[in-house]
Amino acid sequence: MGCPIDVVNQKGGGCALPNRANKMVEVLTAMRAVMGSIPLSVKIRTGIREGVLTADETIRTMVTAAKPDLISFHPRSKLANWEYVNPCLEACGDVPLWVCGDVLNWEEYYSVCFFPTTNVICLNCLFLLKRLEEYPIGGIMIGRGALIKPWIFTEIDERRTWDISATERLDLMKT
Repeated sequence: MGCPIDVVNQKGGGCALPNRANKMVEVLTAMRAVMGSIPLSVKIRTGIREGVLTADETIRTMVTAAKPDLISFHPRSKLANWEYVNPCLEACGDVPLWVCGDVLNWEEYYSVCFFPTTNVICLNCLFLLKRLEEYPIGGIMIGRGALIKPWIFTEIDERRTWDISATERLDLMKT
């Protein structure tokens, strides 16, 4: 349900599926039935229309009617709308919420990162502490940042900028 492609949305799929709540529940219920014990995760966006935030209601519907095991939330169409994370987090109840969007380097990862289940906290500065209190999410997903810089996970692990040569970048792409 996170697909923003117009052709998919025009047919009622992707980001448009949550606008058809009954169909969304039907799809999720069918997925749950065929998946058996395999965990079900769902990725959603803020909503299909710019400036119209519907994800919190979508999450409430999902959690009530066809509870997924994990919800990943993409709070952006341009820059991530972190102010909209908490209403979505509240709507999740006990379902973990992972957030993706605008994590392009290791500093941005640690500025939003707090994993209550593992107690991993970055204590770099007061700003980060405030951010952790504001957004106690279950995890971070990285998409665009990994496409731009596939070594972002090494940077996150080592907590440093990994400035590599063009040859090293090419070697990474070959593996």
